[in-house]
Amino acid sequence: PETVDDLAEVDFGSFEGLDFPEVERRYPDRASEWGETGDAFTFPGGESVPDFLARVERAFAACTERPEETVMCVTHAGVIAAWCCLFLRMPLWHRFTFRPEYAALTAFVRKKDGSGWEMAFFNNKD
Repeated sequence: PETVDDLAEVDFGSFEGLDFPEVERRYPDRASEWGETGDAFTFPGGESVPDFLARVERAFAACTERPEETVMCVTHAGVIAAWCCLFLRMPLWHRFTFRPEYAALTAFVRKKDGSGWEMAFFNNKD
């Protein structure tokens, strides 16, 4: 196994460990800003969403450029949701469509003709 820093979850900074109602209570102005700016937001004391998405895309490219290998990644929900979009060639803002669950498996397989990827399963706990 190798550790890939680009597969870390977004650095939420001051928001780390808080659900959105708690963020709204503690940081009402920043919560409003997050809602207004969406993917342009920078978490206070943490990472910007554009920086997070850029490193997730870097990790995605590194893994998909190894067609002769089977690659397994253990990562976080935000990364998995973004990868779902990348594998399925969807805009990254669609990542909130996907809700990865704790300790669940999501798998993609390369299409036989090499033209892209297919989702083999999502949130599998069996």
